[in-house]
Amino acid sequence: MANEAPTSLTPSSEPVTPASRLAGSPRRWAEAAGFVGIWMALGWALALDANAYLLLGVPLTALFQLGVGRQPIRALWVREAPRFHLGWKGVLLALGLALWPAGIAAISFMSRDWLIGVYAVSAVVGAFAAAYALVQFRRATWWSLAGCLGWAAGLGTAYMLAIAWLGQGQIAPQLGLLAPTLLMLFPVCFLLEEVSFRGALDAHVFQVGGSARVASALFVSCLWGLWHLPLFPRVGMTEIGLVLFAHTLIGVPLALFWRQSGNLAVPAFAHAWIDAVRDSLSAGASG
Repeated sequence: MANEAPTSLTPSSEPVTPASRLAGSPRRWAEAAGFVGIWMALGWALALDANAYLLLGVPLTALFQLGVGRQPIRALWVREAPRFHLGWKGVLLALGLALWPAGIAAISFMSRDWLIGVYAVSAVVGAFAAAYALVQFRRATWWSLAGCLGWAAGLGTAYMLAIAWLGQGQIAPQLGLLAPTLLMLFPVCFLLEEVSFRGALDAHVFQVGGSARVASALFVSCLWGLWHLPLFPRVGMTEIGLVLFAHTLIGVPLALFWRQSGNLAVPAFAHAWIDAVRDSLSAGASG
């Protein structure tokens, strides 16, 4: 939940059998943990802020997907990885989703706010990946989206409201920020954070038809929580406990509905909604 700004092309040749999936699980889990460990180490060593830390994930995730997962980039967005084709509906969706981030990018570059500008450009690029995922929606995908919003977004919203109440003694969101923030965070999920932890890592750790369904979702969610630690000014047991609790609470349903739908737009919309609620609450507290 670190979205901070306004936050080979050949498939694997491994045999696809239940036995090989089970046998490969420890290796896959270790590869996922190593990937997150490298990302965290770079974040600490380079003293990156939230946006730079997020943007670092773009090349890292691409390298992991192609070199370790040995899956095409488009499989990050739709698990079955059909040919990248938008059609006229997809092009209209992409342009509509890119409009707001493109405006933010232009304003940021003119004011020499380079990191926010690059972040917004990531959302512009992500708009085309989001459109690719959206044109693949089927009736079952809509049901998965509804379930993900009910569970992951519902739990995440409740958590953010509870944190706001405990920290401020009141809940005063700036509701006017919800829509513009969501318009930025939804497409950016297709290049930053959500694409790494669900699109790449969860798809790598849990192979369709494999075992350890809930355990693997918990594992990736714990990695997702720990990944936030380089953004903390200090790291102690309290911080570790909080990120593990929050990100397993939300991450497990995100993972399960990603697996059910095979479409990143499902967990991406829920993730973007949660972060938009968080940002509106933070703005309300400081306003």
